[in-house]
Amino acid sequence: MRSASLFAIPHFDDMRVNKIHPVQGTWPPRDHELLIEQAALNTAGVQVGDEALIRLADGKERSLRVVGIAHDQSQEPATFEGSIYGYVTLETLEWLGEPHDYNELYVTADPQVRDLDEMRRIAARVRHKIEDSGRTVLATSISEPGKLVLEETVNGIMVLLTTFGVFILVLSGFLVVNTISRCWDSRFDRWVL
Repeated sequence: MRSASLFAIPHFDDMRVNKIHPVQGTWPPRDHELLIEQAALNTAGVQVGDEALIRLADGKERSLRVVGIAHDQSQEPATFEGSIYGYVTLETLEWLGEPHDYNELYVTADPQVRDLDEMRRIAARVRHKIEDSGRTVLATSISEPGKLVLEETVNGIMVLLTTFGVFILVLSGFLVVNTISRCWDSRFDRWVL
């Protein structure tokens, strides 16, 4: 059993922020159907055409047919965090017992804005506007302009792999020198195998 995050998208053909792209199968999904993020296929253990059993928070189970594969470059790959991402219609979300309402808001700034402090000021203004309307904002996440979502993680892995590579190169050099020095017989000035 794995945890899954389902994203309900009102208009699959009119996404302007955090766009997902079709990879295979039916696009867009119909009610009671599910798209799976391509990196989560192995984690979920399903393929296009399979039935995915969803256990809800209240213990009820619902079955959704996997009708397609999507690519969402804004989410961390399932292989990194082990979570499965799926995409459904708003009507499917309501059928699953969730409110027909939004719980995330994605905002983009002018591409000319490259300063992180300016991005924070924009996010604060949006947050105040939402809170002034009587809604609660639980968290705000700001991506650093010009950086990829997993850039720091990938850079850390690259440093680790580079360190291991240099270490292996040095060790293999010692192995070659040691092997050559053991095969040379200085008494006879010849190689001994």
